Amino acid sequence: MPADGGQCIRPAEGCPTGYAPTDDGACLWTGSDTTTATGTDETSSSGSTTGTTTTTPSTSETGDTGLPTTTEPLEGPGVVHWVGLRRFEFLVAPSAAAGPGRWEDGTLHPMQLSILFADHEHLESGFEPGVGFACEVTFASTTDVPPIIGSWVSDGDATVGYEIPPDATVANDTCSGRIHAEFADYMTILEGTTLGVGLHDLSPSEQKKLAAAIPAWPAIRDWTLGSGWHLGQLDGTTALSAYSKNGYAIGHEVDAKGTVLLDGAGQPMPQDRDLTMPPGAFPNSAWYSGEVFMFWPVDALFD
Repeated sequence: MPADGGQCIRPAEGCPTGYAPTDDGACLWTGSDTTTATGTDETSSSGSTTGTTTTTPSTSETGDTGLPTTTEPLEGPGVVHWVGLRRFEFLVAPSAAAGPGRWEDGTLHPMQLSILFADHEHLESGFEPGVGFACEVTFASTTDVPPIIGSWVSDGDATVGYEIPPDATVANDTCSGRIHAEFADYMTILEGTTLGVGLHDLSPSEQKKLAAAIPAWPAIRDWTLGSGWHLGQLDGTTALSAYSKNGYAIGHEVDAKGTVLLDGAGQPMPQDRDLTMPPGAFPNSAWYSGEVFMFWPVDALFD
């Protein structure tokens, strides 16, 4: 979105501390101490979130990613600088189709995908609740969706992908009435966007990054897959249309009815990643949850 001087709204200081700039203009999260290995993300009343992976704080050099900047960034309550896929969860059948969801205590939990809008300060804090500004929009669906192998999935070197269907509902929106007026059409943009999440085998370099960032990595290594996200609206216009890797997913065991199985401590039982990854049909049904650590300048959406 152009500012008064015709430039794009974006923080002039580059990536927040704790994020590394990528070659294509995004910022990659390199660590936070606000998350737990297999817990469930929750959005606070302030719109901030806690994650699902235990990591330790780390600092990387900040710098210009090469995108347009302004020396006078937009200011005021509700200003956002970054956008990204914060978290997701979906159930996959042996056919590789996703949906309609998992069952817990007689309640259906549908496929969900949450988009985070945040300012520079919130990301730099490592998603600390109440620090800076952040809000989320969560889309949910109980519609069966087919697996995607080609298109953005193959182009982005993912193994399989899923797109939230057009009839998805808004399960949660903490941005309404809080986000800055310059970004007031966020919902129109998101509802007109193909939101996708993908899975892939972790490369040796990705595993090395996760091992360095996650103290619990040795305990979850055999269960963890790579994940990423996609914004289809922007195909051919920006790097946002690519498959943004740099995330993780864990497949959890479910019974024939789609109920997540719990261990003796009452925690979801993860499956070995060899049993939760195609090609072809999935060997077993599984409920996947995870998050992606890549964030893009928000002006890519509001241009």
